[in-house]
Amino acid sequence: MSLNPTAGSPAQRLTELARSAAELLQVNGFAWGPAVATGTQLTFGCALSRTAEVPGDAYIVEDVFSWRSGRGSVLPNASAPGAKEARVDYLARLEITDAHLLDQFGTGWEQVLHLNTEINSIPFET
Repeated sequence: MSLNPTAGSPAQRLTELARSAAELLQVNGFAWGPAVATGTQLTFGCALSRTAEVPGDAYIVEDVFSWRSGRGSVLPNASAPGAKEARVDYLARLEITDAHLLDQFGTGWEQVLHLNTEINSIPFET
């Protein structure tokens, strides 16, 4: 699934990113962290970063995922059987709307996304 930063709304772009990352995790496997990944397994952050075409979108989706999944404890504890699969499935079904972005980031959510993109577009210099 290819993301076009100029197509659709930011919410649609972020929803597509969540679904693309979930597909990547379903194919490669999900690991809780890079130190425990085996073979082709990826972390959430890595899968989001690999599929994001707009700098910073991975951080927004990860933040929205954490915020939305934490409301009402919809996901099992990490040590529970099936916890990894539940998180990947939740990511695949994550629908991000303008209303969700408004609830999470406030009335200036569009500026938050823009600033996030600008900051993440700055080249990292060692």
